[in-house]
This record gives sequence, C-alpha cells and structure tokens, in this order.
Amino acid sequence: MNSPKITVETIRAMKSRGEKVAALTAYDFPMAKLLDEAGVPLILVGDSLGMVALGYPDTTHVTMAEMEHHVRAAARARPNALLGADCHSKVMTLLKAQFQIQKKSSLRARNL
Repeated sequence: MNSPKITVETIRAMKSRGEKVAALTAYDFPMAKLLDEAGVPLILVGDSLGMVALGYPDTTHVTMAEMEHHVRAAARARPNALLGADCHSKVMTLLKAQFQIQKKSSLRARNL
C-alpha cells in the first residue's frame, strides 16, 4: 500500500491535533528508506552528519557540497515522509545553498 506524501501542512495538522511527530535523522539512502518504511513522518538530513558520518569535530566543517550529497542520497529513497535539511548558518550564502539543495533534490522542507 502506498502512503500519501507528508507535507508541511500534514505536520502542522498533526501538531494542531496534539499528535506527537516523530522526526528522525538519515544521512543516506538506506536509512531514509528504512525510516520511511517504518512510517516516520519527518526525516531530517542535518549537518550533524559532519560529526556522525564524516568525522569532523563539529558541524561547522560541513560543506554545502557534502550536505547536497547526503540530501540527494536520502532523497533517492523517494520517501513519503517530509524530507528536510538543517545546515549551520556560518555565512548568509548558506541560505542560497539550501535553496539550491532543495531545487536539485526532492527536498520539500528546510530549516531556516
């Protein structure tokens, strides 16, 4: 059975009904696929991947190219869940880069 796509409006409706919204992190295709199949409504690709997956001492070392790579990998799972990205805001150009990530993938939410 194919579940409907979760949208920002879906999440808002869940919150307004007092429902708890599970939001879990995925940095790659297999994890995004597993979380989506488990019914997680919100999947986040965060810059914490720098420490968890890339071995950096903190999130500020994560480049936009690395974020794009991981967001696109998660997006290839074609999740029904709302896929979001969360990046550090060291410089204002990150905002532009987040829009580029959204444009180049099926990302439907971002943390500004």
